[in-house]
Amino acid sequence: MASLLLKTLESKGLLKRNKPPGEKLVSVFDNCPGQNKNGMVLKLVAWLVEMDCFEEVEFMFPIIGHTKNPADR
Repeated sequence: MASLLLKTLESKGLLKRNKPPGEKLVSVFDNCPGQNKNGMVLKLVAWLVEMDCFEEVEFMFPIIGHTKNPADR
């Protein structure tokens, strides 16, 4: 998950050197503990803030059972 997140940020141009940091990175995850809540993802976002890529990172975890219903999004 961490490598996918990093690759996506790079492909969107959000990790370019010598640019001002983005204000906030918001990521919505699906509550899968094996992929999203692991230590590597937490270390990655801490590193992104430390390297001034973003000023703040926010994780959002929708309520279980409400992620597939379009009315609940």
